[in-house]
Amino acid sequence: MTMVRLDLAAVLLASGCAFTWPLDDQKASDSGARIVVLGDTDSAERTPGTTYEPPEPCHLVAAASLPAPDEPNAYYRDPIRFRLSDIDTRANIRVVSSEGIGVDGTTAPRIDDPTVIEFQPDAPLEPGTQYHVQARYCNLTESLSWSFTVGPAGQPLTCDLPHTTFQIDLATARWFTPEGLGGAIPLLVESDLLVGITEEDGDLVSARVAAGAAGSQDFCHPTSNLPPAERSGPDLFRPATSATLLYADHVVTLHDWRVEATVLPDCSGVAGGRTRGRVDLRELAPLVSFEDTPVTAAGLCAFLETYSTTCEPCDDGEAFCMAFDVEGVSGTALDAPLTCVGAASCHPECAASTCDDPTAGICEE
Repeated sequence: MTMVRLDLAAVLLASGCAFTWPLDDQKASDSGARIVVLGDTDSAERTPGTTYEPPEPCHLVAAASLPAPDEPNAYYRDPIRFRLSDIDTRANIRVVSSEGIGVDGTTAPRIDDPTVIEFQPDAPLEPGTQYHVQARYCNLTESLSWSFTVGPAGQPLTCDLPHTTFQIDLATARWFTPEGLGGAIPLLVESDLLVGITEEDGDLVSARVAAGAAGSQDFCHPTSNLPPAERSGPDLFRPATSATLLYADHVVTLHDWRVEATVLPDCSGVAGGRTRGRVDLRELAPLVSFEDTPVTAAGLCAFLETYSTTCEPCDDGEAFCMAFDVEGVSGTALDAPLTCVGAASCHPECAASTCDDPTAGICEE
């Protein structure tokens, strides 16, 4: 009987399961002998003579997703994520600060991609603080650990926000919808996207948008005012409403458009931007080209199918609308504030001005 117990213990050890052997059960017994398998599942009692089937080996592969391991500049409002090679609804994440303080939050698979396990802290993380992550999966028997440090975003501003201009980077952002589209942005859109803060009025911040080139404003294209955003400390937020913009001489309406971002303490940039909404590709198509060849809305819809995205019906029922959901948008501050340009190809700073009186393109602000 002793030999049988040693063999069974070896099986358990080889399978990776922890086990206990009751101290009062060192003699053979027809009724009292038991093995308790420890884990997140309920304890299972087994009696001599039963066949023990070791658990299936773990075939899941895990990788840290957000923030990246050793990331020195993580955004303080981002969730923590890791990706699995298959679905595991019991996987979880634990986050602890370098001081040993646990972070409260909720872990769940992402709705749009359940192979991604996401931990959403109950409160923003502390800027400048290092955090350690332990992700558990495979019936909680396997783990993945990494650390990251939160960057300065979220600290109080030490600068004046009005008259600052940011060049927005959509290419390196995380595109959930259409998934992975960011890498194609430089191939499709030639103009830079510039956003300039014009004024603050209490908790409201006004801004305008302009086209740019090589990090400078393109004075041959008119600017367009953005709907005001709410400001809370360094954070800017605009609830989901529609907005019609004039960008690079073309009218584009963003439906159910929501925007949020955080200004860095010294106004040197923005971090953690997120934008969601819908756009009619018939309006967007004139702004897009591929290898200097104009494209149509139907061509854009066909292109999006390569990113597993299907165009949706617009308000008129025609399927030419694209939903977008983008996070991790950043921006870099430029040296000069945005100048208001009131007409296309008509401003004193436009070298290719075609109007009789370029001063007619100067806005009356």
